[in-house]
Amino acid sequence: MPQEIALYGEFTIKETMMYFGWIFGMETREINERLRFLLDFLDLPSENRMVKNLSGGQQRRVSFAVALMHDPELLILDEPTVGVDPLLRQSIWTHLVRITSSGDKTVIITTHYIEEARQAHCVSI
Repeated sequence: MPQEIALYGEFTIKETMMYFGWIFGMETREINERLRFLLDFLDLPSENRMVKNLSGGQQRRVSFAVALMHDPELLILDEPTVGVDPLLRQSIWTHLVRITSSGDKTVIITTHYIEEARQAHCVSI
């Protein structure tokens, strides 16, 4: 997930997720199931909202949802919680810690929030 928003503004949230899901080789049924989870988890607005009409924070969360869509073994996230409210930030970190706890997923994150780095297994400066 890049720090800059790299989404198509003319797509709705659902169209964005379908587009990237299909690129990842997912079936439509899988994409729809994952979309439901991600909309709720990331507190996103209606799936029918156009990306260009979302706030910067909402666009960032859609970008994060795209990164999580196919449940990858390796996530590289560039400041995924910038502009996110503290409760959602904690929820995101709880999720990232949970998915990495089994040892079969790796998350590499850049952050300027020291308190976030405390939750990491390994820190590099």
